[in-house]
Amino acid sequence: MRQRRERIRRLMKEIKRNGGMRAALAVLFFCMLLGMVIFLGHWQRPGEQGDAVVTGESESLGEDSQGTESQETEFQENESRDEEASAEGEAEDIEENRENRKDEENKENKREARKDTGKRRRPVVPALPPDGEAEWEEAEERGPLKLVFASDMHLLGASLHDEGKAFQEKIRRDDGKVIPFGREIVEAFLAEAASLNADAVVLHGDLTFEGERESHEELAGILRQAQEKGLQILVVPGNHDINNLVASSYFGEKTMPADSVTAEEFLEIYHEFGYDQALSRDEASLSYTYAVDEHTWLLMLDTNDYEPVGKVGGKIEQETLQWMAEQLELADEEGVQVIPVGHHNLLQESRLYPFDCTIEGNEETIQLFEQHKLPFYISGHLHAARVKKHRTAPGVSEEEYGIREVVTSSLSMSPCQYLLLTWDEDAEAAQDEDEEMVENKDAETARDKNVEMAENEDVETARDDDTETAWKGETEPVWEFRQTDVEAWAMGRTEDSRLLNFREFSQKWYYEMIGGQIRDKLSVSLTEKNELEMGWFYADLLYHYCAGIPLSGAKMRRAEGYQLWERFGPDEASLEEMELMLKDNTEVPAVPEP
Repeated sequence: MRQRRERIRRLMKEIKRNGGMRAALAVLFFCMLLGMVIFLGHWQRPGEQGDAVVTGESESLGEDSQGTESQETEFQENESRDEEASAEGEAEDIEENRENRKDEENKENKREARKDTGKRRRPVVPALPPDGEAEWEEAEERGPLKLVFASDMHLLGASLHDEGKAFQEKIRRDDGKVIPFGREIVEAFLAEAASLNADAVVLHGDLTFEGERESHEELAGILRQAQEKGLQILVVPGNHDINNLVASSYFGEKTMPADSVTAEEFLEIYHEFGYDQALSRDEASLSYTYAVDEHTWLLMLDTNDYEPVGKVGGKIEQETLQWMAEQLELADEEGVQVIPVGHHNLLQESRLYPFDCTIEGNEETIQLFEQHKLPFYISGHLHAARVKKHRTAPGVSEEEYGIREVVTSSLSMSPCQYLLLTWDEDAEAAQDEDEEMVENKDAETARDKNVEMAENEDVETARDDDTETAWKGETEPVWEFRQTDVEAWAMGRTEDSRLLNFREFSQKWYYEMIGGQIRDKLSVSLTEKNELEMGWFYADLLYHYCAGIPLSGAKMRRAEGYQLWERFGPDEASLEEMELMLKDNTEVPAVPEP
């Protein structure tokens, strides 16, 4: 202690002598050193460290023993932690496997429930409450699920024309739509859908003639009346419906601009027809998901490009594709079957109309649909009934899975067809019988078919009935193109002979319109009889082509009308168009002659 005091005195003298930072640092260092010495001296005192011995060799042995014991303890603790972690991991794996099995069981139960076609659960309106969970209620017994699809109504509001010269000239240059009776066709169609007890009526695009606001408002009024009577109606726009620069009215000899609608205004007009009942809405487009029941969803797609102005062709933006992928993943988790519906075509459906029909960048959409094994996609736009299966490469077997596209023809064009999907097994058997009758009318038809196949090596069958199905359920739906029975609807409502004999009237209307346009295109002067015959032949072929009614190419080429085309118009564009139709004709669905 005396030595420590002496050191302190010397330091104090140094501080007094220098009075600088150097001395202060020295004092600080000394104090730290002194504190360490005192601490070590205290730590090494006997009796204060339990059983530790501090004398000679024993102290060294004690320290080694303590270190060994500490290492063993640490090893045991690590080993115990490893065992606990392993056990915990195994437990998590077991729990995860249990959850996976539970999910699979739930999906299987949902698939099994689909087999019960008596009672189905439907979403309570509004279908998407604030918490994001859909509520469901038991639906009344309705029998098999039925869905009705129609496109290209092209309704022109009655307030937009007076049937004068400008209107008649517009119709004469149109593609055969029965525009003067557009409202009557729509009302007859909705009445027929109600009589079928349809679970939903889907109108997928080109609701109006050329996007006129007054046409939209008139159609929404018609749909509202039908929905108030119990029909659930769903809509998405087509390329004619939004930001259409050619929206017009027709009075006297004048064609004048009419108001069109924006995407926001379209939603405002039609919000109650699917959008309000949607399970999910896409923020980047007018697309949405609608639950027909707890087993079947409709993916209602806005395939249009209307910014800043409406375009003929279609596309799906990346944001919408991402939303579609999320919806399909959710459906897979829930064991739900999804039917995508849009206006534009998914596949290249027509040699006659090769442009502005297929969705731009359709490969990405096809890949997404086939990744989730969707059975088919329903579209319109083409004004021609088609059924075609996607093939990943030439020569792929018919048995290989590929999404099938079903295209509806225009409701406004004779024969005014719509598409019916039903899960009724009796309907499936009846359809098979109808197809057999169509395919085997007589020996001549069979011979013509053989000739046609010899002439066209790339012939594809109209239907792939025996191919592998991707449908998630016991029964795959049956599709059927039907002609709207305007005559039955007109009975008791009108004395107009055109409506009471609408099938004959509308077909004659079509032939006259199309035949007249073809005669105007002829670059050679012919007798009136020959011109009429050639125009009629073209119109007849196009009528069957658009209606999806198969014709024998070999038989048509032997017809008098075709012979006239070969004789007087071998270089005419119309003859080339007919050849394209005949090549396409073998790929159309088997629709009985109306």
